[in-house]
Amino acid sequence: MMKRCMVVGGIVLLFLAGCATQYPRNGYVYHGVRTRISDAIMLYPVPVKGESIYIRVINKTKLASLDNVRRLAVKTLTSEGYKVTNSASKASFRVRLTMLYAGITSVGDATNILVQGYDGSIRPSGETIIGKRVYNKTRIDDMHTYLVVADLHVSLKKIKMVNTHVTPQFNQRIVSTYSRYFLNPVSFAEIQPAFSLSVARQIERIF
Repeated sequence: MMKRCMVVGGIVLLFLAGCATQYPRNGYVYHGVRTRISDAIMLYPVPVKGESIYIRVINKTKLASLDNVRRLAVKTLTSEGYKVTNSASKASFRVRLTMLYAGITSVGDATNILVQGYDGSIRPSGETIIGKRVYNKTRIDDMHTYLVVADLHVSLKKIKMVNTHVTPQFNQRIVSTYSRYFLNPVSFAEIQPAFSLSVARQIERIF
């Protein structure tokens, strides 16, 4: 079982003899898409199979194809034994994923967007909306990459702690990249399913 921790009022509360993350430093790679996070979310109370989760996905990008992230997240969570509900008030865990940006940027700018953290800047220097346009290898230099940015917010039911009740909340930024070193196929439309599934799997990983 994963060790869990929670931060309340600047105090780190430790459970199960400690707090540790099991996220690889360089992120997860799926079909060439590398997904990294700004902060590890360690839920407490620890989720158990059968508990209910409410998921809301807000797509602020110009790509309707990314609307399938919620469906994929629901599929992965139900396969793990969780119940996904359409009622936020009845859920043990409430997840809000905001898809913020999809475009072309440099590897360095992608890292900078990641370290901005939740609710930080999302403006790459070479901001370009992709749509279904083919990636132009002759125009873009070696350090450029496809980029998808999302902010993830998770809140839990109120729990009692030291004569008070608190609502634990957790935030993280998700940055997924597909660099030109892997650009085969070269159109964003062809690798978009890998982006969607990579972000959806990140939701599943926190439970």
